[in-house]
Amino acid sequence: MKNVIGFASDNASVMMGEKGGVMALLRKENPSLFVQGCVCHSIALCASNACGELPNRVEELARNIHTYIMNSPKRFTEYEEFQKFTEAPLHRILHPSFTRWLSLEEVVKRVLEQWPTLKLYFTSAALEDKMASASAILQELHNPVIKMYFSFLAYILPAVNKLNLDFQATSLRIHKLRTSISSSVKGILSNFMKADKLKSSDLTQINVHDPSNYLSLGDIYRGAITESIFLEHSSDISNRDLEQFHVKTLNFYVALSKQMLKRFLSSNLFNNLHLLEALDPSNVQQGKPKSIIPLAVKFPNIIEKSAYEDLNREWREIISCELPALSVASEEPENSGMLLH
Repeated sequence: MKNVIGFASDNASVMMGEKGGVMALLRKENPSLFVQGCVCHSIALCASNACGELPNRVEELARNIHTYIMNSPKRFTEYEEFQKFTEAPLHRILHPSFTRWLSLEEVVKRVLEQWPTLKLYFTSAALEDKMASASAILQELHNPVIKMYFSFLAYILPAVNKLNLDFQATSLRIHKLRTSISSSVKGILSNFMKADKLKSSDLTQINVHDPSNYLSLGDIYRGAITESIFLEHSSDISNRDLEQFHVKTLNFYVALSKQMLKRFLSSNLFNNLHLLEALDPSNVQQGKPKSIIPLAVKFPNIIEKSAYEDLNREWREIISCELPALSVASEEPENSGMLLH
């Protein structure tokens, strides 16, 4: 019990019982117990909150396509024939989940992959089935702005999912998580914030609430494919629809950034992760940090204060040694199978 580190869900103090529940009982045995909310759940909440800024019709299109084709064996078989005719990959249409927001990336990519085949199929379905649902889907598939929303999500969601996969990796990466979080958040901010506002090394000092820090609507980056769709169909897109697209995607960025800054950069986890960077062999080779004590004091249940001097002496001997060059393995996190296939 003395070496326990606890992990709980997003509302840890409520669900574990800060006053009389499991958390309180564990802290009787180990007062230095650290309780951190479920990171993957927090990331999903960030994505969910941001997606709420986009028009409902984007998710509804993905859901309606799945319902129309996959809920009927006859239509599914017919769609496979259209895939073969258009030489599209024989992939199933995926279903967007209400609870697994991070699976949305695979749903979006699948719809974009099948877009030409879907247009051809629903053109036929609208004529032969004469169903209003098929005609409504076809109308959305012919709308370039809707396709731009899908392409925008296909661009930005991988950045969110990468962070999620970093936390789910089975290899040891805890000493790199702070850098991973900072890089992900800064990458998202760079899409819509002025460059001079991002120069601060302390991301918590960046004010995402101030619109004067944002790029102009037309200069905000929404992905290369999104830009190419607009250039191809610019004459078919009204100024009103384009402005709404610009505003909605900006609101997505702002909501996502606010949530990530709140849930990660302002959390105890992020504040303490920099101490674990001392465990990175590449940092050890560079002789940093000079002392391991800032990390040791966070774990009084593992090492007593009386052992600090011996611990730091050994640490300083390690960083003073001539160590052989490191062979750095791939930094790609292992996929834990969270995404849909």
